[in-house]
Amino acid sequence: MKKRLLLSIVGVATLTIGLSTSRPVLAADTAAASSSQNQTTASSTNTAEGNTNTSTNTDQNQTNTTGDKNNTSSPSDTNKEPNKNTTNTSNAFKYVGKTVKLKKNAYIYDSKGKRIKNKKLKKGTILSIIGLKTVKNKSYLQISVNGKKSKKDEYIKPGNVKLFKVASYKVKRNAKVYNSKGKLLVKGNKYSYVKKGKTVFVFSVKKVKGKKFVGISDTEFLKWSDLVHKTGKAVIK
Repeated sequence: MKKRLLLSIVGVATLTIGLSTSRPVLAADTAAASSSQNQTTASSTNTAEGNTNTSTNTDQNQTNTTGDKNNTSSPSDTNKEPNKNTTNTSNAFKYVGKTVKLKKNAYIYDSKGKRIKNKKLKKGTILSIIGLKTVKNKSYLQISVNGKKSKKDEYIKPGNVKLFKVASYKVKRNAKVYNSKGKLLVKGNKYSYVKKGKTVFVFSVKKVKGKKFVGISDTEFLKWSDLVHKTGKAVIK
């Protein structure tokens, strides 16, 4: 009887100790689990917020990139090329009223900008420019050959000419006229000549058989000795 009672007391005590020992363990596990869950939740929240910020920054970067593209394209609209026709016309205008020389063979055009058949001028020809005309955005120079205007207006392209230096002189005496080979020009039975005291424009200088001649046109020449040299004046510089 006493043994049974002793065993009962021992059993109750063991059960009580077991229960009291197990409660703190369960509490600790629960606290640890709660802490782990909270950390997981916080981590998830931070991750979500991070994703939101990343998305926001990405959108802002895209917006800035788009803005940069727009800003990059805008200056190109303001840097437009100058009008080619305006440039060509201004370059051609400097020849008007001046004497020029052909730097290469040149075709002659009519007032409509059409080439005149079988008509062209040789390199070295000296011309006076008396006007300017623009046809279909192309500029043409109106010409006068040997100081004579043709019955129909004639034109050449500006790219065929260059400014030419011209000097004026007075004729010392009645001066015979020669061609480019130094031979006298004869009209009928008479020699051509320029009267004493007349002012002539000299376009070129050349030597023929050791003698100096000056060109008063592209086909007419006088002897240098027939001019009053001290009266020489530059007409075009």
